Amino acid sequence: MSPSIRSLSVDGFKDVNIQALITMNIPLNLPYIHESKLQIKQYGQSIIKASNYSKSSIFIVLPFLEQTQENQTEYCKLYPFYVYWIQISNTTQTLLSSVILKEINAGFSDIFPRHSIISNEKYFTRIPCYLQKMRQDDQFSQLVFHFIGYNTSYISDDRINFISQSKGEIISTPIIEIFNSLEHDFITIFDGSNSGCALDIFKKFEVSNSDKIISNGKDFFVLCSCSSNESMPKNPYLPRDFLTSTLLSPVRVLILCFLINYYPEKLTDHEFQPLTDIDPEITDYLNQEIIAITETIAYECLPKELFLYLFRTDDNVAKLFQRFILAQYLLSNFNIHPVSYPELPQLQHHHAWSHLRFTLEKYVLSKHKIISQNESDLFQSVISSFFKNINSKNMDKTVINVASIIPSIFSSAIELYAPLSYYASLSPENRNEVIGILNFKKLFSLLFKQMHSTTLYHSIAYLTMTSLMANNKSILSVVEQPDLQFLFDKIMDRKVSPVTRTILTAILTRIVDSYQSAHNFFITEIVFKNFCSNIKELEIQPLIWQFILMKQVFKHFSIDRVNFHDENVHIQISALMMHNSYELRASMIALLSNFMQTGNPTLNRHLFTSILPLCLDMSYLVRYQFLMFIIRYLASSRVDIEAKIYKPPSISSFSQFFDVLFHSGLHYSQLLSSFSLLQSVSARIASNQNSEINCIKNGLFIINFLTQDPSPIVRETAIKALDLFKKHDRQEVAPPFNSSSQNLATIQSRAEVVSENFDIPDDFSVLYSNLCAQLLKSEQWNQENYQKPFCKENNAEEKSFMPSKIKLRNKKLVGDRHIERLAFVNREMVVQTSPKTISILENNLALRKSFTFPSVISSITTHNINQTDIVSCATNDGVIHLYDPKENSILTSFRSTMENSPQIITTSLSSNKIAVSGGQSSNAVRLFDISCQKFIGEWNIPDKSTISCLYIHENDENLCICGLNNGYLVPVDFRDDQMNKRTPLGVRDDKVINICGIRCQRQVIYASTASGRIMSWDVRGSYVSLVSERRDFCTGFDSSPNFPILFYSSTQDKPAILSPSGQKATEIDCFKGSMICTSKENDLVAFAETNGNVQVFEVLL
Repeated sequence: MSPSIRSLSVDGFKDVNIQALITMNIPLNLPYIHESKLQIKQYGQSIIKASNYSKSSIFIVLPFLEQTQENQTEYCKLYPFYVYWIQISNTTQTLLSSVILKEINAGFSDIFPRHSIISNEKYFTRIPCYLQKMRQDDQFSQLVFHFIGYNTSYISDDRINFISQSKGEIISTPIIEIFNSLEHDFITIFDGSNSGCALDIFKKFEVSNSDKIISNGKDFFVLCSCSSNESMPKNPYLPRDFLTSTLLSPVRVLILCFLINYYPEKLTDHEFQPLTDIDPEITDYLNQEIIAITETIAYECLPKELFLYLFRTDDNVAKLFQRFILAQYLLSNFNIHPVSYPELPQLQHHHAWSHLRFTLEKYVLSKHKIISQNESDLFQSVISSFFKNINSKNMDKTVINVASIIPSIFSSAIELYAPLSYYASLSPENRNEVIGILNFKKLFSLLFKQMHSTTLYHSIAYLTMTSLMANNKSILSVVEQPDLQFLFDKIMDRKVSPVTRTILTAILTRIVDSYQSAHNFFITEIVFKNFCSNIKELEIQPLIWQFILMKQVFKHFSIDRVNFHDENVHIQISALMMHNSYELRASMIALLSNFMQTGNPTLNRHLFTSILPLCLDMSYLVRYQFLMFIIRYLASSRVDIEAKIYKPPSISSFSQFFDVLFHSGLHYSQLLSSFSLLQSVSARIASNQNSEINCIKNGLFIINFLTQDPSPIVRETAIKALDLFKKHDRQEVAPPFNSSSQNLATIQSRAEVVSENFDIPDDFSVLYSNLCAQLLKSEQWNQENYQKPFCKENNAEEKSFMPSKIKLRNKKLVGDRHIERLAFVNREMVVQTSPKTISILENNLALRKSFTFPSVISSITTHNINQTDIVSCATNDGVIHLYDPKENSILTSFRSTMENSPQIITTSLSSNKIAVSGGQSSNAVRLFDISCQKFIGEWNIPDKSTISCLYIHENDENLCICGLNNGYLVPVDFRDDQMNKRTPLGVRDDKVINICGIRCQRQVIYASTASGRIMSWDVRGSYVSLVSERRDFCTGFDSSPNFPILFYSSTQDKPAILSPSGQKATEIDCFKGSMICTSKENDLVAFAETNGNVQVFEVLL
């Protein structure tokens, strides 16, 4: 028998030869055991001789742990960090050093029974000298150098670095000096990211000292936690010193990694603590398992001489390498590859590890039971394997096929719903596949049961919602009345994740019409007030769906006034019109319409005027909900206004529009930025009985305005509503509002008749369908669907080189299509090839796709927003279309002017804002926020000239520079309520055609006029410099994103590169009179003629 073969004894079984079983591939079908029944058979006498060394001296470098924010994700911040099992999140350095050193000292006692540890910051300034002194003091001891690289101690290149707490400086020590100081008989342990570079340096040390090593026959061992350029895992449950913890406490690390891989919910629920109360007998048993399996693997895979050298020569070295092989196996799950000297192969794929996994599963199950008594261990093992396979990126459709053949598998193993729901969340095709094998009645019943795993409950809720979305009639298969109180408590429980609560609310919204008891439950005063009291505390997604749920409940009648008026719930809800989530704004309007009361015009006027600014919202969902709100408001009014003879006022600007609506004497930007001020104006209008006629006129005007909306559903609904107001009595246009105490069947039947006669769509069906589709997307599986606007920080430094050092490399030339405008989208190009069509050209200028807009394009700008390439196309009907070139679709469209007549629109994009000017109000700048799809405001310039171009300052998004058609430049500060009164600067009787900036000159902008004048302006000052006056017709002007150079083209000369001072640096061999555009993400510049000739250059140093 090989010396590495061990035996074990378990209650009810004879001794088992592990290696024989593994080699014969016989499964170890051990019975279900409890910790109290687990018995250990003592091994025989060790055949490994004791250490050759009388003493081991350990020099250990500990990190300074007070700064624990390095490389933390939001997820990691929620959980404690560990260094050798000590929580370091909220502990002072003074306590940590002594406690950690004490724990590590105890851990080393198992490997080096006779050892001493030195760890003091005062030695770190001269590590090589102190190691040399240690060697001189004891020539025959074994020296161990142990480095823990985390936070303030780290490895870079060929050095170890330590940030001194007392001196506040970085102490660096070359690794080669450490090896030279240790001389011989040493063990070095490097634990941390990039630690593998220490092994590379040791190999150089070995070569340079080969004669001494061979003649002395001394022992050298190097252990590194990862290879060069690899980073240790950032999982918050893992100790920061992973290799150290594995070497000193292998059992705890082994159990922890097993839980992370197979039972992560036991860690997130904080109900299972297998690492703090392990029975000593269990620890001894698992330690013997580790020894048996690691030595079995080493015996089979290593050369005989190396095996004997590492595992049969010295007891200390044998323990280190047994646990190092374990670390190899555990870190392989995180794609980390520990390395060592002597070099070991990667042993993590050996089949003997399966026995260790099986033993661990027996321990975990005996520690905390997670399956029913009648389920066998074999079946549970199959389920675990199923979990691992289905959660991998390469989904195997065999899993779905097996489930479709044996549907009863879900009855006995509801854990399978978790990976199944993840699979369904990846794509619509997967969802259709999964729906076909689900038993909805069984699935729906599980929603009303308490479950230990929050992940499993979320999965069941997700699959239920998926089934209802696919077939809403599937709820009819459930005859029993659902326990609505259980679900309502769930969606009000802050301990349940926001995404789960959102899905549960969506399910209730879907089924509320199917059960009369559900409807009666939600209209009760207690439930409604409970809902209202949680408005301020809810997260965005649950709040959106709770609005939709209440809208569904009160769809055909008004909410009783006594339930909301005293606490001003309707005012609290209307305050959400200022929220950045357009979905929340839309759902808020949908619900707010049900607060209107028959026979209470004052309240109705107040609700109407308090959300009036939303008619200019960028989101079509918000505009559509607002349109439906107005229709209901006009239908509820008892004042007769003849829509047939109503003539809308002539309004040319948004400022004028707000003056007509409110007559407040306040600048409308003040109303948009302050809800309390808007409410005071709204309340004043509502309390005036004579204002009803004016409010109705405003409502008709907005409907007339929305008849030109770019969204088809908004436009068609507005046209239909306006026509119905002209032909029919207002009371018949929309379902009337009645008290919720009236007979529901009567109200619903009347509503259905009205809908059939006049075909007004349900006032929130569009919003509901949109939100349901969003809810099923895979992004909702892991996180909220709201992201902070992406804004790349500009850290560009001043460039010292001159334009003469710039070279252009010609990329390509093509001439087969007409070009009117062009812009870069990353490395691709978007070109306007006809009045209404744009095309996307690939890197080689081959046509990839085209898109046609409904109107003539007047300007094209591009930007990267939230890491998505966006093309803004303004058309001459006053509409801005935000186009996604990747999906070849419109993200959103919105009106940017009040007029319907053809006009030229000028735009400028920043990271999350778009500035617009044009139309009859072409002396005003309108600002929209793209990330939250809101209209921000309008700023009129003091000069009466027309704005010809715009530029949102790259380093300050609150500053916009307007170029005028008379040659002047005017700054607009979006933080001011009123227009900045600074005097326009520039040249007379000319037209500014483009404005640009250079990143390394943060405050300076450059502008070109039609006649060839180039101006520079430091926006902090009041003086414009004329840097060049070429006196020819300028056709193109732009700047390089990364270099201090300007590009200029005209009808007279070939394009040229100019320095910031206006000097001509070089002439480009390209077309005269060409258009110019540069890529803001790459160093590319393109020159194009209208006949289709395009030449692209790459800017090089």
